[in-house]
Amino acid sequence: MIEVMVAVGILAASLLALISILTFSFRAQIKSEKAHTASLIAKSLLNEAAHLLDENFDRSVLTPELPGSVLQEYQPGSEYKVRLQLEAETANLKRVEVEVVWEDQNGDQTETTMTKVLRSP
Repeated sequence: MIEVMVAVGILAASLLALISILTFSFRAQIKSEKAHTASLIAKSLLNEAAHLLDENFDRSVLTPELPGSVLQEYQPGSEYKVRLQLEAETANLKRVEVEVVWEDQNGDQTETTMTKVLRSP
């Protein structure tokens, strides 16, 4: 009888450890997916900015939807907010900075920032 109780105790401890590992890996996966999505959004906006500046390098605002220095929803209903800033470094260089902000599962605000310096064509 004691052997059975010890075996059940070991089995219960093993299952508890397995459940905690699975919970941790699930949370890490969600955090990783959100960070990956944020980096894809930032890369997409940087590429769009590069394309718009190729068309007209003299512009001061990239798009009316993202006027710069204002944190806005990426898309209606999106959990991601973006800030797109365009600054002239020199006459033929402009710096584009994209900041993507979101909340993780704990409610903490997390962000990723990407910067690209573009030269006039």
